[in-house]
Amino acid sequence: LYAMEDYEQAFSAATRLVENYPDADEEIRLTAWLVNAHAAYELQNYEAAELAYIEVLNVLPSDDETRQGLVDNLAAAIYKQGEQANALEDYRAAADHFLRVGRVAPASTIRANAEYDGAEALIQLEAWEQAAVVLNDFRSSFPEHELQAEVTKKIAYVYKQNGQLLLAAREYERIETESTDDDVRRDALQIAADLYAQEDRTVNALEVYRRYVGYFAEPVELNLETRNKIAEILKAENERQAYLEELEQIVTIDNAAGSSRTPRTRYLAGNAAMVLAEVTYERFVEVDLVKPFQANLHMKQTLMKKAVKEFNHLMDYVIGDITAGAIFYLAEIYAHFSTALMTSERPEGLTPLELEEYELEIEDQAYLFVEKAIQVHESNLELISRGVYNDWIDRSLQKLARTLPVRYDKPEENGTVVSSLETYIFAFARPAANLPPETTDSTVADQLKPSGPIGDVGPDEFVQNTEKASVDEDETVTDTWADQPLPETSVDAAEETRVAVQATIDETDTAVDAWADVPLPETNTEPEENVQVIVFDPRVESPTDQPVPNGFVEAAPEIQATEPATSSELVLSIHETAADESDVQEDSPEMKIP
Repeated sequence: LYAMEDYEQAFSAATRLVENYPDADEEIRLTAWLVNAHAAYELQNYEAAELAYIEVLNVLPSDDETRQGLVDNLAAAIYKQGEQANALEDYRAAADHFLRVGRVAPASTIRANAEYDGAEALIQLEAWEQAAVVLNDFRSSFPEHELQAEVTKKIAYVYKQNGQLLLAAREYERIETESTDDDVRRDALQIAADLYAQEDRTVNALEVYRRYVGYFAEPVELNLETRNKIAEILKAENERQAYLEELEQIVTIDNAAGSSRTPRTRYLAGNAAMVLAEVTYERFVEVDLVKPFQANLHMKQTLMKKAVKEFNHLMDYVIGDITAGAIFYLAEIYAHFSTALMTSERPEGLTPLELEEYELEIEDQAYLFVEKAIQVHESNLELISRGVYNDWIDRSLQKLARTLPVRYDKPEENGTVVSSLETYIFAFARPAANLPPETTDSTVADQLKPSGPIGDVGPDEFVQNTEKASVDEDETVTDTWADQPLPETSVDAAEETRVAVQATIDETDTAVDAWADVPLPETNTEPEENVQVIVFDPRVESPTDQPVPNGFVEAAPEIQATEPATSSELVLSIHETAADESDVQEDSPEMKIP
């Protein structure tokens, strides 16, 4: 029946024989058990096949030449039970079956595979410690097995998942040495180094990271990522010189990457170049304009040019944060140079007149750099319109708020709620002028004019219309001043001069702020509105044309004066429901409002 491949009938007949004839001849019973085992195996009844093979091996002589094959059959029957349990995702049963092969049939040729699959089932169960034991037994029992490399990977994974990071790191290093696949080696070294870093084994981490960048220059992005990790470790360990050298390597490799350059490599290199430029800036700031003055001046100017060049180069990376940071530092370079000039030592042996002329010259030169700093900080704010806003832009805004508070540090004013959109009133109160009878309002207005070549515009308009110079013109300003040698200086004279200059600056700021506080009437820009202006002054019987001083605006057409009142107040009443332009008389009088 078995030869005819009628396995069910063969299995039934053999089972009846061994059950009904226990005293049958041993050779007949051995044959019956063998048919029973083979038929059960073919019918995938692996449990019955296991029992039958055990009976055959119990009867079969130990020196029988067929014994090894039957041992392998027994192991296969057990192994198949493990596969069935795996298919049902019963990993505990699967692990037990696979590991049972080594106990029941230790001489089987499939024992190694069964051990490996048993460890895999334990990994599915997340039984990390038991899996580690099985895998390490496999490593020692089958050192030449083809699965050794895979066993190392699984041991590394098991240690990592079990929180044994140092053991895992060593296994990943072993993976790198055992593998011939570059992708596997790269991944193994990266994981090993990262695990060492997590365990604060910085020496081991650095050693592995450096092996990586030494072995694998390509791909460039991964190489620079690894170098960036090396730099961060060196920075944390306060190894400043090694840290800066690693950053220089990142910048150099990115510059030479060619087509291998990616947005990520540009970002890493840009940040590295920013740090290197900051180092130059710090060296520039550290140089004071003191004796020997000419030597220190030359050193400071050289460092200034170098810093400007480095920060300008940062913009080539075309990264928002880095560009904003470069612009901020360019502005700070000019601001600091201005401060350094103002606080530099003054020459000795000058007469009061010569010292005054010297101070004026220093102030003129320093002011050029103040203006340049303002222009560059303002250019940083232009990035906002391009969708870029970050800490660097905010810092530029804070600097401008301190330098130009009238424009960039205006306090918020709480206005009243407008109850109607048809009619509303703006009232500008000003104190009554305590003037001699012969003084006119025009004279008062002239006294409120700001000093300096403002022209016909107010302070805001003057600043806004100032022409912005490009960053490329910056070195011209520096070189022009650098060509003017200054005599040796005195510390005592420098302190006295600094106090005098500061007093002058304070007085100038006070004057500007005082003028800036003078309220300006709004200009009517809507042609369809009628604007009524009522000027109350106890000294004037009826309104008359008054000249408009610099910095003030004119009222719109259709202005009518009313009867004088007892208070000194300017009231503008705007009616949005007024007639259109066709109703305005061509000869309507126009009043100048101080």
